[in-house]
Amino acid sequence: MVPTEVESWDALTFFRDILHLEPRDVGTQFELWAVAHDKGESFPRRFECSCSFFFQGLTGTDTLRSMRKEVTKYIADGLLDASRKKKIAMNYASYQKAIVLGAGCILKGYPFEGEPVNPNSINDVESIRKLRDTLKSSECFWYRLSQREKELERLEYKHLIEEGEIQERTRKTRSDKNKPHKKDNELLSTWSKDVGAKSRRVWAEDSDEEESEPERPAKRVQRKDADGKDQSSEKEGGRVRRRRV
Repeated sequence: MVPTEVESWDALTFFRDILHLEPRDVGTQFELWAVAHDKGESFPRRFECSCSFFFQGLTGTDTLRSMRKEVTKYIADGLLDASRKKKIAMNYASYQKAIVLGAGCILKGYPFEGEPVNPNSINDVESIRKLRDTLKSSECFWYRLSQREKELERLEYKHLIEEGEIQERTRKTRSDKNKPHKKDNELLSTWSKDVGAKSRRVWAEDSDEEESEPERPAKRVQRKDADGKDQSSEKEGGRVRRRRV
């Protein structure tokens, strides 16, 4: 039977304009890809594979770089769901302490020996593909530990540290620990200068105000006695000086 092409609304132009491929070539690639993935799966599984062909088979994104991104996303999304936290990042360097003991989650079904490693450090295409496939099929998945399981993990981790089988990662000690920090001293010096200058400025302003304050004139109070005579007086500061008329 000769393959034929059927289209509506010029749909086949999509392959020529966007993918720069002839529809017949696309059909040939699709057939080869479908046969290669035919492992007796059910129709839904084969349909899923057929759809993924258009996202991977045509564009050729199934590369080391693309699979690293897929693995990173699978691990990050799975950890976020399992931890039930709004925000959490995968920590490969301190996986046991930060993720297992801290977040209470463990990655089960990891296809390689040892703790999970950063996907960007995997340089073998087959290895990263194997990891990607196990995550995609949920053979490798995140598991949330119970309180008892978390406590057992903590005791085991403590035992391994005491036995010297693993070395706990700690933050590097600063070279100027227990010593005056240069930045702090500079800030203190600057603050002292500013405070001193401000104090001198305020003191100078107060002195100018005291020197420039004008002398208030004597206040004259007019009074008259019973006979109608003037008993005026001048008030100077706190004393009253009577004036005879």
